[in-house]
Amino acid sequence: MWTVESEALSSQLFRVLSINRQDGLVAEISAVQHERGKYANVDYGTKIDTRPITVVPPSVQPAPAQVLLSSYSVLGQGIAQHNAVIEWTAAPSAVAYQVQWRRDNSDWIEGGRTGSARLELENIRAGTYLARVRAINAAGIPSLWATSMETQLSGNVVPPSALTHLTPTSLVFGIRLDWGFPVGPSIVERTELWYGQANDLQQAIKLGDFAYPQATHTLMGLAAGAQLFFWGRLVDKNGEIGPWYPISGGGAMGQASSDAGEILEYLQGQITETQLARALIEKIDSGGESAVVVEQLVNQLAAMYTIKTQITSGGRTYLAGIGVGVENNEGIIESQVLVAADRFAVIHPNGTTTTVPFVIQGGQVFMNQAFIADGTITNAKIGQVIQSDNYVAGVQGWRIDKAGGFEMNGLGSGYRVVIRNNGFYLYQTGSSTPIIELGELL
Repeated sequence: MWTVESEALSSQLFRVLSINRQDGLVAEISAVQHERGKYANVDYGTKIDTRPITVVPPSVQPAPAQVLLSSYSVLGQGIAQHNAVIEWTAAPSAVAYQVQWRRDNSDWIEGGRTGSARLELENIRAGTYLARVRAINAAGIPSLWATSMETQLSGNVVPPSALTHLTPTSLVFGIRLDWGFPVGPSIVERTELWYGQANDLQQAIKLGDFAYPQATHTLMGLAAGAQLFFWGRLVDKNGEIGPWYPISGGGAMGQASSDAGEILEYLQGQITETQLARALIEKIDSGGESAVVVEQLVNQLAAMYTIKTQITSGGRTYLAGIGVGVENNEGIIESQVLVAADRFAVIHPNGTTTTVPFVIQGGQVFMNQAFIADGTITNAKIGQVIQSDNYVAGVQGWRIDKAGGFEMNGLGSGYRVVIRNNGFYLYQTGSSTPIIELGELL
């Protein structure tokens, strides 16, 4: 037995039951239709797909022809939107088409799979576009790619609007920045942030680029009370740069927290979590009323040296100690010197008399004298007077005393002002007679 098949026709299968020879070359054949896998279907419930006997898709699928690129614009709510159109001539035997495109020599971008001979790309950017299409037949066999000519298409070229806000928030040793985007359709790609110590955009340096839609960033590792100025602007996918925000009035001023209570609470949590602090405040297991322990620890993660003294009285344990150490905490190397005591003091024993210039006791710090280059004070109480370091009564500098007097003197020729609880007095420099008196006359 034999059959004839063609590229466009596949024969149907039968299982021969019997063959009866007739006269000459004639034979009578008894057969039933045969489907491969029917026994598995009976035994295991396998689904049988009937073997096709109609036209078979070609083993080589022709490619589409005449792939063309074009664009058009639509106007919605006063905003122009540019769309690209990819079109091609249908290929024989194709049931679907796979489309890819790219702009300005970028990587190929999947445009999707479609059953028509047209695909649209919405809200495109201006640039040189290239598209390619391949046909897929019913057997899943793809054709070769058919490629368009490079085509310059118009797109969105209007610069993005300014940020709606840029808000710094104080943190302990840091500043958090939050910003907002303008409403409506946009092709924003990233946000540029710049900062500087001076309120001058010309001296600012770039903080970084932040991909849309990120709208917050935290700047850590600052000194307490550190003050910075910030500016921001948007950049779209065409490379168009928007205006600066703030536009006028200088940058957005941010300052790391200078709240001593907040900072001390933060540091307390940081210190007590360290291995050195735990070793320092851990009670000595002595079994007696007093003990002195010197400990040393050296390994790959820490090097520590502690001296502890302890006494137990009335069922209560009192401890004092000094710890010196360097620790590697998850990749962060930090060195510390910690003191555990109810009172910490610095004693100066080498003068004519022994003095104590510095004491910490009961959560308070006591200093005899201090020179501070740059200080940040939340609240200050002046016991006697506060004055400039160049103050000379009636000549230069300024002075405020707790009795309610305020004196301010200009340098060189000019005027000086004295304010007391009973009046306001303006003097010419070098004169003791006021030229303006408000209040009780002198």
